Amino acid sequence: MTSSPVSVTKILGNGWNRMVQTLFEPFDMKKWFILGFCAWLATLGGSFGNGPGGGNFPGNLAEKSSANGNGAVSFWNSLDYVLNGEDGWIFSRLIEEAGWDPNVVSIVVAVSVAAIVLIIALSIVVYWLHCRFSFMFLANLARDTQQISEVWTEFKRSANSYFKGTLLFYVIGTVVFLILFALAVLPFYDWLKESAAAHEFVALGGVRLSGLIGCSVIIVVLSIGWGFYTWFFNQLLVPIMYRDGLLFREGLARMNRFLCQRFWTLLFYWFLVNLTMFGLMLCVGIAGILTCCILFILIAVPYIGAVVLLPLSVFNRFLGIELLDALDPVPPPEPQEQA
Repeated sequence: MTSSPVSVTKILGNGWNRMVQTLFEPFDMKKWFILGFCAWLATLGGSFGNGPGGGNFPGNLAEKSSANGNGAVSFWNSLDYVLNGEDGWIFSRLIEEAGWDPNVVSIVVAVSVAAIVLIIALSIVVYWLHCRFSFMFLANLARDTQQISEVWTEFKRSANSYFKGTLLFYVIGTVVFLILFALAVLPFYDWLKESAAAHEFVALGGVRLSGLIGCSVIIVVLSIGWGFYTWFFNQLLVPIMYRDGLLFREGLARMNRFLCQRFWTLLFYWFLVNLTMFGLMLCVGIAGILTCCILFILIAVPYIGAVVLLPLSVFNRFLGIELLDALDPVPPPEPQEQA
């Protein structure tokens, strides 16, 4: 491994030049659509969020408050019963106090669990496709080819190793963050129970406040570190595994060595690349406005949007290749002696 200095600006310049050469010298519409297909599936993936939940618990509390003529007393009595009651467990008391039908709640819970399992399964399939096509997209760019079935088979082992390794990494990370979130919420939950028992909001207390702030700071710091580290999975780990024919564990070990030995260089690279991509997306936004939102409509269409934004995807992919070549250049093959 070389210790020669790495020029981040040179990496960006080389990546941009290779993008221009690949897509515009010459311009080939067939190449655009094939590479756009690979780029579309390589970046395919969505975040599934939960919308606001329904329910009429506040409404029932309001009805009870009106019936009793004292809203505050009714609220505290209900909250005290739910949080500090001894009949059954907390959710059964919540259902009882809210006046929900237990049979309906059971159906809603069963449907929700089935929907969550289905969403998780679909997300895993989509992520698997992302991993497979990340290697296919990289291979086509590095070789200046437009292949689908050939690279699908050739990089099956590497892509599947990357999929399994990163999926396990994300699962473990998610569990850790959920535990930290629970630890951060626990002091607030204890305070709420104490307030319900006292039928008024009590002081949070220095210990609870310190624990809440401490856990929140830890979560924020770990989130930033997590985002920085996993950002290099696609940016550096995939090129390492592709170029050197490594599986996930060996490739990750090499990526970690680069991060340890060139941390400040890679930190500057991370900052400058994200700043550059932000500027390019800003230009896309301006172009969309100038075209009376026609560009936005094209970008919103699945697959077509990937073709329209192909220069950005190709540029970003070439950056990873150039970064690896700068960190660990491969010497050119020695010329063969003629007989």
